[in-house]
Amino acid sequence: MSKAIAICGLPGSGKTSSVFPSKELGIIGLNPEQTFFVSVQKTELPMRGWRNKFTNFTKDNPKGNFVKTDQISVIKGLVKYISDTRTDVKYLIIDDFSYMLSNEYFRRIKETGYNKFNDVGNIAFETIQAALNARDDLFIFLLTHSETVTNAQTGMPMDKMKSIGKLVDEKFNMEGCFNYVLFAGSEINEQSNGEIKVSKYFLTQSDGSNTAKTPAGVFDELKIPNDLGYIVQKINDYEYGD
Repeated sequence: MSKAIAICGLPGSGKTSSVFPSKELGIIGLNPEQTFFVSVQKTELPMRGWRNKFTNFTKDNPKGNFVKTDQISVIKGLVKYISDTRTDVKYLIIDDFSYMLSNEYFRRIKETGYNKFNDVGNIAFETIQAALNARDDLFIFLLTHSETVTNAQTGMPMDKMKSIGKLVDEKFNMEGCFNYVLFAGSEINEQSNGEIKVSKYFLTQSDGSNTAKTPAGVFDELKIPNDLGYIVQKINDYEYGD
C-alpha cells in the first residue's frame, strides 16, 4: 500500500509550491527526477526552470513526468502505470483533486437527477482507492481545496476536504481513507528588521477547527513547513527509525 497524503487548503496557501525545491522559500521539496506531476487545471508549474525538469509524458516520450488531465480514467491509468512500471518515480502529485470533482459536475450541470452526483462521488472514491493501492514505496500527494462547514458536534466552523454535494460527505468520508491529512495556512510575521513576512505552514493535527490528522510521533509540532521534502523525511524517519 502506498503512502497517500492529502494536502488541503485555500488557493494561494502554499500547496503547490510545497512540491518544488526553492532556495528563495527555503523548501527542500521533491527531486524532480523522481517526481511525476499530474496537473488537473494548471498549465504551468510554480518552479524556476520547471520546463527543463518536467516534460510531457507521451507515447513518444515514455519517460516524461508531466500530464495535464482531469479525466478519472486517465489518472487511474497513470497511477497504475507508474506503480507497476515507473520505479524511477518515487513521488506522484495530483493537483488539484477538487477540480476533478468540480469539472465533472460543471460539464454536466444541465443534467437533472442525481446521476451526476453519483458519478462525482465515484470519481472521488476511485481516485483515492487507486492512490491507496499503489506500490509500497510510492508517495502519492493529493492536493485539494478545503471548505468550511459547521462542526456537527461543536456547532463551530470547521475546515475539511472540499467535495461536491452531500453524497460524498454522507456516504464516503474522504479524510477517513488517509493516515495523513494536512491543512495549509498562512501567517504574517514581523521580522527583527521591521519587515513583514508571510509564512506558509501545514497543520498536522486537528483542534476541532479542521480535519487534520497524522500518526502520533511523526511530527513534533502542530505547525510544520509547507515542504513535501520535509514531510517525506519525517515519515521515513518514523517508519524506518528506531
